[in-house]
Parts: sequence; C-alpha cells; structure tokens
Amino acid sequence: MVQLELERRKSKGGMYSGVDIFASRIVCGECGAYYGPKIWHSNQAKYRRVIYRYNQKYGGDKPCSTPHVTEEQLKQGFVAALNKLVSKRDDIIAGLTEGAEFLYDTAALETEKKHLWDEMSVLAEMVQAAINENAHVALDQTEYQKRYDDLAAQYDGVKAEHDKVAGQIATLVSTKTATQQFINTLQGQPQKVTAFNPETWGKLLDHATVYADATIHFTFRNGIEI
Repeated sequence: MVQLELERRKSKGGMYSGVDIFASRIVCGECGAYYGPKIWHSNQAKYRRVIYRYNQKYGGDKPCSTPHVTEEQLKQGFVAALNKLVSKRDDIIAGLTEGAEFLYDTAALETEKKHLWDEMSVLAEMVQAAINENAHVALDQTEYQKRYDDLAAQYDGVKAEHDKVAGQIATLVSTKTATQQFINTLQGQPQKVTAFNPETWGKLLDHATVYADATIHFTFRNGIEI
C-alpha cells in the first residue's frame, strides 16, 4: 500500500505533506492547481481553523474563482459520494473483476523479458571477449573500435527493450494490486457509511475537484466521478 501511494504521489508531481491526508488530493476545477492547507487565525482559539484553497490563489494575474473549502466540507462530501459508490458496489466489483485474469496476465511479457535478458547476457559476453582479445592480441584499432561500438549499440538497444518490458510488467502488477485493494476496501464498507474514515479516503479516492459554484466532485481510483 505504501509503495503504491508513493508512486501515485510521484506521478502527480508537486509537494506533499505527509501530515495532511488531504494534501495532493484536492485540485482546482478551473486551472488544475493543487489546493493546500491555510490556517485562519483568530484571537479566540475556538475560531481558529484550517481551510483549503488552491496554492496559486494569489500568485497569478487572473486568479481562479474557485472557493476555499473546509475539512468538514471535504469529509461530508466524501461520505456522501462514497455512499453513492457503495450503492453501485456489486456492478462496480463485477466490472473490475471481469476479465482481470487476462487483463493483468504478465506471462507473455515475462517470457519476452527473459529472452531479452538472455540476449543481453550473450552480447555482454561478446563485448567482454572483444575487450580481452584486444588486450592480448595486436588488432587493428579502427576495426576493433567499430566491432566494439556495434556490439555496445546492440546491447544498449536490447537493454532498452528489456527495461521497457520490465516497466510494463511492473505497471500491470501495480495496477492489479491497486485494483484488488480497491475491491477489498469497497467490499468492506457498510451498507450505509455514516462517518469519515481517513483510511478509506486514502485507499478509494484518487482526487477531489472543487468548482467555482462550490461543488466538489470526487474521482475514485476506479475512474468513477461523483
């Protein structure tokens, strides 16, 4: 779970505060900038509170018209959106699990990855053999350099393909894990959610979008926006 979350935040870019569960999850519906926490001070402690507004609120010539939101608005909005998601739970889970066995199958990619690794190993041995030969036998250096460069170029090309396939495998494995986690978390929700749960927020929500009319849309990790 931690690794998946780190990858998600890295893909989003920008700064992240490990203390604030809402950081890097709220965006402006006009410009797409991230919202950040701001403290509203007051002489009376009971009126001091944290609000969220987009980080570029006063940084540009033409600020967006999207309003700030409070933690309570975010929590209440999320609970309401989550209940709508739960009402469609069976259909959502069926859609995510149908064909998942083939969608996330990495067998063919694993075979290709091994083939490329074997090819890399052979090329690496050929490069080393060329180096050893040049160290012990008087060779035409122009011809040797050409042979070395050709082998090195072949190795780099195969390695690039290997790394590409390895990345595809990692993405499929990560997506499969995230999908199963989403399903497990959704299955574990009560028929009627009544309270905000930070862990559920972290596992099910991708981001929340605040619009100029003060509405908040919640986009879940399965792509559904409510």
